[in-house]
Amino acid sequence: MLSIRGGLKTLYLRFIIAGFIAISLVSCATTQEDKKTSGTGRPANDYNQTRAISQDWPVSLESAALQFRNGKYSEALMVYRKVARNGNTTEREFAQYQTAFTLSYFKNSHRDYQEALTEFQIFVKRYPESKLKAEALNWISILQTHLNQKNENQKLKADIQKLVDIDLSPDKKK
Repeated sequence: MLSIRGGLKTLYLRFIIAGFIAISLVSCATTQEDKKTSGTGRPANDYNQTRAISQDWPVSLESAALQFRNGKYSEALMVYRKVARNGNTTEREFAQYQTAFTLSYFKNSHRDYQEALTEFQIFVKRYPESKLKAEALNWISILQTHLNQKNENQKLKADIQKLVDIDLSPDKKK
C-alpha cells in the first residue's frame, strides 16, 4: 500500500505541475492574440519593419503574403519554401522566417509545431545577424515549451489510465 501511495503522490505532483504549465501557456497565447496585426498574424510594427528589409519585394513574396492573408496557408508555405531556396539573400531570409511562422500559425489547420521549431532553428543558424532573430528565438522557446508540455501530458494520461486500471476498492476484492 505504501508504494501505491508514493506513486499516487508522484502522479498528483506531476498533474499539478502540468496544470500550472498549461495555465501559463494559455495566458501567454492570450496576450499574443490581443496584439493588433496587419493581416499576417504578426504585430503591425514587426510586419512593417520586416517589409522594410527589402524595398522591392518580388511578386512571389507578395503572392505568398496574399495567400497567407486569405487563409491559404499550404499555398503560402509552398511559395515561401520556393523563395527560401531560390530568392536573393534578403528574400531567402524573410521567406525562411515566414515558412516557420506559417507552420506554427494558430489558424493553420495543418500546423506542425515540430517542423516549425526545426525551421526556426534553421533560420537562427543561417541568419544570425537578422533583425528577426530575437522573434525567432522567442518562437523556439515557446514551441519547445509547448512540445515538452504535450509529451508531459501524454505521460500523465498514461499514468491516469494505469490508476484507473488498478482496482483499489476493498469491496470488489470480496
